[in-house]
Amino acid sequence: MDIFISWSGEKSRKAAEVLRDWLPSVIQAVTPYYTPKDIDKGQRWSNDIAGKLDVSRFGIILVTRENLNAPWILFEAGALSKNVGSSHVCPILLDLKPTDLSGPLVQFQATTFLKDEIKALITAINDALGDNRINEKNLDTIFEKWWPDLEQAVEKIIIEDNSKKEPAEIRSDRDLLEEVLRLVRKHEYRSFDSGNSLFDKLDRKPVSYSERNKTITIWLGEISPYEIHLDQITSGSQLLDFILQVNRKGRSKPEHIKSFLDCIEELSDRYFKTNAQGIFCPLGKNKNVEWPEK
Repeated sequence: MDIFISWSGEKSRKAAEVLRDWLPSVIQAVTPYYTPKDIDKGQRWSNDIAGKLDVSRFGIILVTRENLNAPWILFEAGALSKNVGSSHVCPILLDLKPTDLSGPLVQFQATTFLKDEIKALITAINDALGDNRINEKNLDTIFEKWWPDLEQAVEKIIIEDNSKKEPAEIRSDRDLLEEVLRLVRKHEYRSFDSGNSLFDKLDRKPVSYSERNKTITIWLGEISPYEIHLDQITSGSQLLDFILQVNRKGRSKPEHIKSFLDCIEELSDRYFKTNAQGIFCPLGKNKNVEWPEK
């Protein structure tokens, strides 16, 4: 299976080269395509690149702070999504958070460069192979063997390239808070159908909260909970970050996000005697939050 790796800029190019060499070590049935030559603004794609875009069944876009709005990154993302569908186009965020994305790249399920998220990407690539896919147990073993090599190589690239200056703000607090509002308005959440929900069968709510540990647990499956410590949610932008993280989990459903937001509302009332908007964004302004010890 052909995989198209899109990049722009030196940091992204180096990571693309590493990924091109690493992927076949994990899944031999894939053939990554990466061109070592960057495309200048205004230059047309070569016939070779256009051809690979047409035949590739999976696309990986290496996104950095420098190329976040690079024209060719966006063009290639659009071409890939047209050919393979958005479900098989994955931006990998090398030095960004999901909340830093805006514009056309938001439509794709981004992957942060973390072990669990890269593993999920590899699993998705393997699933796309159909009858040629590797069984889950073998894939786990292979990934564990080769992950340290990728992690060390990419982290070295990021560290060497990063400026010593404080990174500039990519998206304003106001922009992030408005996206929270758009996300909430977009989902007209419905209640569970009695007897049909996974959570009914497990006799468990999709989201639970531990008062003792101050931990919100989102049950994405019987054995795959996603935990968020309350002290990690200290601003409106961080709240949005977790909402987007939950939204892109493989087993996530609208009920998970709705229940997570309901939980935040309940905790805001419990600890501050007011609603979540008054805690995180009073009058539309981002506010830092310090949760009480008890």
